[in-house]
Amino acid sequence: MKDKESAKTAVDELGKLQLRYAFTEYKDAPAGVVAGELAPKPNVRAGVRAHYQHENLVVRVEVRGQEPTTDLNTVRDSFNKIIKLQLEALSANA
Repeated sequence: MKDKESAKTAVDELGKLQLRYAFTEYKDAPAGVVAGELAPKPNVRAGVRAHYQHENLVVRVEVRGQEPTTDLNTVRDSFNKIIKLQLEALSANA
């Protein structure tokens, strides 16, 4: 993005957009991370998708179930591990 404010605006808008597309708010997201979750349905795998800002960058992390039968708690557990490592590598502007 051209600057930090543009990146923050993009993160906020992406968060709103995914809520309009069947995601619900993922309330356990770390500080500075906007995340949504998707419960499994026929032909839709469970998932958690997050966006956050680091300086003038927008970072996206998404975890989906490997199988259509993978439950949302399994996906949440994997997401929590991955986002923790990602934030250690590239912190969020919280």
